[in-house]
Amino acid sequence: MAGAAHAQTLRANWNSCLGADGSTALVQIDGCTGVIQSTREDAGYLGVAYFNRGVRYQDWGALDRALADYEAAIRHDPALAEAYAGRAGIAFAKADYGAAEAGYDQAVQLKPAFVDGWLGRAAARTARGDAAGALADYDRAVGLAPPTPGLLDERGLAYERLGDVERARADFAAALALEPGYAPALAHRAALSARLGERDKALADYDAALKARPDFAEALLGRAAVRASKGDLARAEADSEAARQAAPNDARAWFDKAYLQSLHGEYQAAVQTYGEAIARNDRDPAAYNNRGDARLSLGDLAGAKADFDQALALRPGYALALANRARARQALGDDP
Repeated sequence: MAGAAHAQTLRANWNSCLGADGSTALVQIDGCTGVIQSTREDAGYLGVAYFNRGVRYQDWGALDRALADYEAAIRHDPALAEAYAGRAGIAFAKADYGAAEAGYDQAVQLKPAFVDGWLGRAAARTARGDAAGALADYDRAVGLAPPTPGLLDERGLAYERLGDVERARADFAAALALEPGYAPALAHRAALSARLGERDKALADYDAALKARPDFAEALLGRAAVRASKGDLARAEADSEAARQAAPNDARAWFDKAYLQSLHGEYQAAVQTYGEAIARNDRDPAAYNNRGDARLSLGDLAGAKADFDQALALRPGYALALANRARARQALGDDP
C-alpha cells in the first residue's frame, strides 16, 4: 500500500512538473521538486525535472536558481539539448553573448533539428555583431519548421543588417502576409523606410503597428523620431512620453526624451534624462556621447570629457564622440 501511494504521489508530481494538469508556475516548481526528491527516478528523468523547474525559475526572473537547475539537468542527462539552451539563455540574459553562442552551439550539435536552439544562436550572434552568422542560423530554422511571423521578421532584420534591403522588405512582407497586424514587422519595416528617407511610408507603418498594439514602445519611439525629423516636435514628444509610460525601464524611451529636451535647449534637463537612460542601459555609447554634448553646452567641460571618454571606451573609433572630445579638450586647454 505504501508503495502504491508513493507511486501515485510521484505521478501527481510529474503531472504538475510537466504542466499536464494546467498547473501554475509555483505548483510546477513544487511538482518538479517532489520528483527530484524522490528516490524512484533514473538520471535521465531527473534531468527533465531539473530542466522544467529551471524554466519556471527563469520565467520568474530567478536566473541564478534557473542556472543551477540547468547545470543539474546537464549533469544528470548530458544529451539534453534543451538544458544547454536554457543555460545559454541565462548567459544571454546576463549579456555574456560569447557564452550564449557557445551554449546554443552545444544544443544544436546535440539536436540538429532544434529550432529554438538555432534561433537562440542567431540572437547571440546578432548581439555579437555577426549578422552573416545570424542569417545562416535563421535560414536553418526556416528550413526546419513552417515559418512564423516572428521568425520571418527576425530574418528580415538580419538581411537589413547586411544591407540587403529588398530581402529584408520581402521577409517583413511575408511575416505580414501570415499575420497582417503583426506589430514588430510593421515597426521594423517602418524603421527601414525611415532610414531610407521614406518618412510617409514609415509613418503609415508605425500607425498600423500602433493600431494593432497601442502600447508598443518600439513603434511609439520610431514614430516620435520620424515626427521629430519632420519638425512635428509636439507630437514627437507625445509619442516619446507614451513610450516612457508604456515601458518605463526601456532606456530608449528616456534617450529619446533627452534628445528632444536637447533640441529645445533644455540642456540641464537633458543631462538628467540621459542619466536615466544610462541607468537602464550603461552600455550605450550614444547616451554617453549625447550627455557629454549637453554638458558641453552647459560649460561642464570636465563632465563632458568624461562622458566622451566613456563613449569611446564602449565604441572605439566612434567618430562623433572623437570630434566632441576634441572640442572638450580644446576648451580645457588639454589638446593631446
